[in-house]
Amino acid sequence: MRVRRLMATLGSAAMVSAAVLAGASAASADAADLEACQAQKAVCFFANGVEGEPASYPGAPTTCTVLPFTVHTEFNFSTKAIQVYRTTDCTGHALTFPANDFHTFNGFDGRSFKAAS
Repeated sequence: MRVRRLMATLGSAAMVSAAVLAGASAASADAADLEACQAQKAVCFFANGVEGEPASYPGAPTTCTVLPFTVHTEFNFSTKAIQVYRTTDCTGHALTFPANDFHTFNGFDGRSFKAAS
């Protein structure tokens, strides 16, 4: 499975999480999206798990970027930590994720993000 091979680059915990989220029938388009995200050193967000079209951004922008939909999964293949906010203006409480990271956060609605300072 291409998703599993990709997750191995992020570590065993991420691979287990991705396998649970993606299930045995993960669409190959999702794996291709993740591979493209990794190759571009991009930050990619999904609404739920690793299904559907991702919102992809090259690198980690230093300015606040509004996400096109509410996100619950991040793949940060950039070289910088990112902060994901509940608001659309990068204010208030944020979740911080390191570079080369994969996380799901179902109890947190991400609406904007930027590189951590």
